[in-house]
Amino acid sequence: MKQRRYVKSTRISHRLWFQLLLSSFAMIPATTHAQATEAMATGNDTLVFVSDTQAPLFVERLIHRTPFNRTATGLIFDDILRKQPQIVFLLGDVVAAGSKPARWTGVDHFLDSMRKDGSQVWACLGNHEYLYNARSGVNAFQKRFPQHNKTGYYIIKDSVAILLLNSNFSRLSTAEQEQQARFYTRTLAALDHNDSVKVIIVACHHAPYSNSKVVGSNLKVRTLFAAPFIKTAKGMLFLSGHSHNFEHFKTGGKTFLVIGGGGGIRQRLNTGAGRIECEDDDCHPAFHYLMVKRNADTLLVTCRALKDDLSGFGNILSFTVYAAQAPHQ
Repeated sequence: MKQRRYVKSTRISHRLWFQLLLSSFAMIPATTHAQATEAMATGNDTLVFVSDTQAPLFVERLIHRTPFNRTATGLIFDDILRKQPQIVFLLGDVVAAGSKPARWTGVDHFLDSMRKDGSQVWACLGNHEYLYNARSGVNAFQKRFPQHNKTGYYIIKDSVAILLLNSNFSRLSTAEQEQQARFYTRTLAALDHNDSVKVIIVACHHAPYSNSKVVGSNLKVRTLFAAPFIKTAKGMLFLSGHSHNFEHFKTGGKTFLVIGGGGGIRQRLNTGAGRIECEDDDCHPAFHYLMVKRNADTLLVTCRALKDDLSGFGNILSFTVYAAQAPHQ
């Protein structure tokens, strides 16, 4: 039985926005080395996923009101640091433009803080890592995530296999796309038959299902990534970003989550007749990240969100994902 908790959103008054703007630069408390070491000693094996932590581009700041997006990302990073998980996954659009060194400053501080006590941070490429100068952006990304493979790779943690894929198909050559397809098909099959693996999580940047009016669903991801995932026996959770929203879908007995609330500009959702049916339809936090913990053969999934007045975080949605019978092939 699912257990859910919600925190209803509230609008920020103009006066409060002004007050927060004045104080936003002093709102991020530090995590000390002693605190991090103690947290690691407790063995926090919760998997943390966050996506779209990029700051708004200049043109976006001209069009939209974005006074607190950078502050929100900093607060998310700080909240993760306080929890000090052993492993964190960044699902693309880590920065606004990967080729611009100045864009990496805040992320570098977060990575250094995570890794100094042995925590691991893994990532997959988003479209913003290719922005302006693709080669330079990918090189900067690879420098920070040296074990990343742009045609797919995976990590196993606590009997959970996490596959990270590159959904920037137009940035891959035909040979690279074929290489990734072979890797994905073979790896899913191998993990399904690996007795030491109980759960498979697949993650990429672009969402196979989304009601975002800005980016919508990515049909190639749906066909090439989501369809094989649905056929797996152990595949339980498919994660993506790109749509700057929290969205929860059930397809083929599998759970699909969009978790694009790392700091990008909020995108309007389609609420009309053509929208995709969504679970938890009244749960739309602006800034959030995901915590996932295995419990035997199930996953406890928690959406942790920043309050609208930026005063702190709350676990606004929690539910259990159970294994679903894979369709007959």
